[in-house]
Amino acid sequence: MRVPRLLSLLGLSLASALVVAACSDDDPSPSEEFAQDYCAMLMPCCKEAGRSDDPSSCEMLIGWAATQGKFNESKANECLAAMRAASNDPEFCSMSDGVYDDSNACNDVFENQSGGTQPGGTCEMDSDCAGSAQGEGACMSYYEGDVRRTVCMIMADGNPGDGPCVATKEGNVTWYSPGDDPPPALGYICDQGKGTYCDGGTKKCEALVAVGSPCTYGTPCVAGAFCETSAGTCQPSLPAGSSCTSDDQCGEKHYCDEFCIARLPAGSPCTSSNQCDGGWCTNDKCDGSDDISLAFVCGE
Repeated sequence: MRVPRLLSLLGLSLASALVVAACSDDDPSPSEEFAQDYCAMLMPCCKEAGRSDDPSSCEMLIGWAATQGKFNESKANECLAAMRAASNDPEFCSMSDGVYDDSNACNDVFENQSGGTQPGGTCEMDSDCAGSAQGEGACMSYYEGDVRRTVCMIMADGNPGDGPCVATKEGNVTWYSPGDDPPPALGYICDQGKGTYCDGGTKKCEALVAVGSPCTYGTPCVAGAFCETSAGTCQPSLPAGSSCTSDDQCGEKHYCDEFCIARLPAGSPCTSSNQCDGGWCTNDKCDGSDDISLAFVCGE
């Protein structure tokens, strides 16, 4: 997924944006025009998610990004074209992988000016790190005793058997696995959507565990299955109405409240995020989007 990566960068940089961003009475610059067009296309998603469709928060965050790199107008135009094409898809606001143009355009709108640090060098953020033909530069942390250290590495998409792996991607969320050793110069992200996960034992992208095969707590099973730890094997997800003890047993579209219950649609009253089909309960109502980065670009 390309466009949401830009959203993730903006969301993680919210605190800095609040300090740096400022309003201007002058005619908008090319980067400000890009921010206006980009954010305007996301506002219907904010409204669908039950959030404010005021674009000022989104524009402010992109304004911060503009201070961190060189604006590439050609890539900006490619990005907007990809966004416009994707906005016609009914799943646009889901931010799912199959919706967006796979051009990388939106990742490169603001080109790194400081990303020259090679793998193993000290960094503070991803933009400090140089990428390569194999993947993007990333600033990863590890612990040396009680001291947290951060160094650059190359992050690449993993295929079955690739290693060492450093993270597992699950939908729109990537779970990293920091450890006590310095990260490798090149590490792989294993994608559950492509049938793999990062195995902590082998440190390789391994296939999701099939129904009936051995598993332990935390082992990802194939879609429609969960790890039944008492039996030590992956079992089919329980149908709606079944007695349960955890959400994992009930599958993707249900949650556990003594019994497996269908998740609630956007706008429904809720008391916890696991009740919501979109994954977030905000101000006692279910959001319409499960993309955490969208929460940062929408107004309150």
